[in-house]
Amino acid sequence: LPPESPQYQQYKHYYLSQYQLHLEESGAAQAQWQHHWPAFNWHAFQRMLGAGVFIFAAAIAYCEYHYGALSYWMDVAEDSWYACCEWWSKRSDPLGDSKRMESFLKEM
Repeated sequence: LPPESPQYQQYKHYYLSQYQLHLEESGAAQAQWQHHWPAFNWHAFQRMLGAGVFIFAAAIAYCEYHYGALSYWMDVAEDSWYACCEWWSKRSDPLGDSKRMESFLKEM
């Protein structure tokens, strides 16, 4: 409505009163929420955790069935683990390196 309209003041008064009512109600709701604020909603957490785990398991099963993705990543992890173990054992073994072995034999 244009400000020159005869109904402008009525609409303005109505919408301002509705806005004030909304502010009062939201302020009361916020005060009530702050007064009775729950520390953590465990029930919702458990439900969403269960749903998330189910969706994740379904996605993993689908990828394994169609692409063999899980088996591939298990093989990569296994190869990486053996490479790391071999590297660690060579570091700690004084005779694992050929240069170390030669220097050890020279000392004897």
